Amino acid sequence: MNAKVYVDNMAAATTENDLTDLFSAYGNVVEVNVPVNRTNGRPRGFGFVTMATPAGHGPPFGLFMGRRSDRKLSR
Repeated sequence: MNAKVYVDNMAAATTENDLTDLFSAYGNVVEVNVPVNRTNGRPRGFGFVTMATPAGHGPPFGLFMGRRSDRKLSR
């Protein structure tokens, strides 16, 4: 069973590779999706990360709240 995590308030420069790098330290990342605006092709500021482990057995996601990253994940 996979755990899908919603990541919000991301900087426009954040890529799917950035999220994969960040979350892979906590387990196997199955899928990453950063939706883009259909009109201008720019990221919409949020994304989804699917981990291979159930939500209760994955990383402590509360640690990411309010986190700033050198990978420009937050605005």
